[in-house]
Amino acid sequence: MHASIDLRGNIPCFLAVSPAQMRDAEMIDHLVFKPGAFYVMDRAYNDYARLHRMDQSEAWLVVRAKNNLKTTPRRSWPVDRRHGLRCDQTVALRDRRTFGK
Repeated sequence: MHASIDLRGNIPCFLAVSPAQMRDAEMIDHLVFKPGAFYVMDRAYNDYARLHRMDQSEAWLVVRAKNNLKTTPRRSWPVDRRHGLRCDQTVALRDRRTFGK
C-alpha cells in the first residue's frame, strides 16, 4: 500500500493498494505532482526520467541518496549532526542518464 498525507490534516490525499510485484518506483506514474509539495522517498527511487518529471512540476523531492550518487551542491543549509542528519542540500545530479547535465 502507498499513501500520502496532506500535512494540513490527517486524512490521506493519495492511497493505492498494489500487488507485491509492483516496484515502488512505478507508483510515481500514478501521482499528480503539486507545485510546492514535498515528496519523501527512499533510495530505491532512482529512475531519472520519473524524477525529472517530478522536478518539472516544481515539486520538492526529499530522498536518502545512494552512496554512489554523483551530485554537485547548489545550496547548503546548516544541520545539527547530533540528530543523525549529515547534510541538507539542494543538488544537481551529475549522472550521464540525468536531464540537464
